[in-house]
Amino acid sequence: EQAQTVRLVLRELPTQTEATDRLLVDQLPSATRAGTVSFALRLSLPVFVPPPQPAAARLVWSLVQRYTVSALSATNTGGRHTRLMGAELGRTGAANITVATQAAPYVLAGVRREWALDAAHTLRVGELVTVVANVEGTPLETRVTVTAAP
Repeated sequence: EQAQTVRLVLRELPTQTEATDRLLVDQLPSATRAGTVSFALRLSLPVFVPPPQPAAARLVWSLVQRYTVSALSATNTGGRHTRLMGAELGRTGAANITVATQAAPYVLAGVRREWALDAAHTLRVGELVTVVANVEGTPLETRVTVTAAP
């Protein structure tokens, strides 16, 4: 095993909101011998550079009904990213709906992220739903009215 050092340099410092990027690390296989299996490995790592002044994430939630598909979305109006570790939708007289957020957990500053609900869970326009989200390990609860997609 060899240790390798990687240094990253910023060309520009962030101003009001954090800068975000990805660092791609490839591990290429060495020459193979007969009877062995080798493969390439790629890691994609998020990189966050905070702005000079402390900034916080601020999520604004919405639920949209688009034809037969409902979706939960979060818009981050704050100055830094946040990570959604899970979400559930509570409805009066119905079972809670678990929203699959694991594939896309980061909501970057100034970005809107959307998660489609399973087709079995259609919401009604005008319905009042309780969103319970695990944001960075902290449970947050808010009430949202389902709207029709434009």
